[in-house]
Amino acid sequence: MTHKKLVLEDITSLDFTTVIWIAAPFMFLMVLIEYLIGRKQKKPLYTGKDFLASLSIGIGNLILNGFMKTGVFIVFLFFFNLAPFRIPPTWWSFVLCLIILDFFRYWAHRIAHEQRFWWSTHVVHHSSEHYNLSVAFRLSWTQNLKIIFFLPVVLMGFNPFVFFIVHQIEVLYQFWIHTELIRKLPKPIEYIFTTPSHHRVHHSVNEKYIDKKSDCHPNKSHPHPVDGDRQAVHAANIQRGRRCSQKPDDSQGTSTVRSVGTARSCRAGFHPSARQE
Repeated sequence: MTHKKLVLEDITSLDFTTVIWIAAPFMFLMVLIEYLIGRKQKKPLYTGKDFLASLSIGIGNLILNGFMKTGVFIVFLFFFNLAPFRIPPTWWSFVLCLIILDFFRYWAHRIAHEQRFWWSTHVVHHSSEHYNLSVAFRLSWTQNLKIIFFLPVVLMGFNPFVFFIVHQIEVLYQFWIHTELIRKLPKPIEYIFTTPSHHRVHHSVNEKYIDKKSDCHPNKSHPHPVDGDRQAVHAANIQRGRRCSQKPDDSQGTSTVRSVGTARSCRAGFHPSARQE
């Protein structure tokens, strides 16, 4: 069956940051609430320079996405038009795309922690000295290179509108898990979903949490993946089975073991590597 090929004009009206722009006011409101709760509880959740760096990186990411929008669409269309079939934009296609894209985002994230080049596109996210909601704004200015990991999803024939909306939902989900105020959730939720407790371990620099496998066995450390870097390796982000989560009595230490300079947003946004300094 021959399908009509899509051209750039067919999708240029789409904006793959639309959902994020709509959600932005609510995200800033949640950041403010978290900050106020932290002050009331006398918890140093935020510092001015760290927050401004996170904000600058996030705004820079959105601006660069606007400039790179056409290039991303061209790559998407090339592979979409190679798809042997098309999946119609129905309610179930959103659900199916969410599950499949989540799987490929898992591998993109895991590889970004295990291979030096891809770590350089992700290290900015682990550069904060704190763990708060604004850390979710720290998205690398080179992260659009990761589209290569999502090409198999494009080749499955998902409608461009479905793909980009689902991708934004996946990105937005990561926002709420960057907080120390939400402790462990009910076991079924902790088992199925990535939660703040899981993700605190992933960002942690507590000695016992560094380089742990997903089963969290204290004697099963993952080999340091990038020339001895003691970065926070993927620690049960989306894996099933026995998941690694923060112990109730732990005081969480976060950020990278070697900070890349949290107050320097340009350096963090284009941070070239994760080498030992």
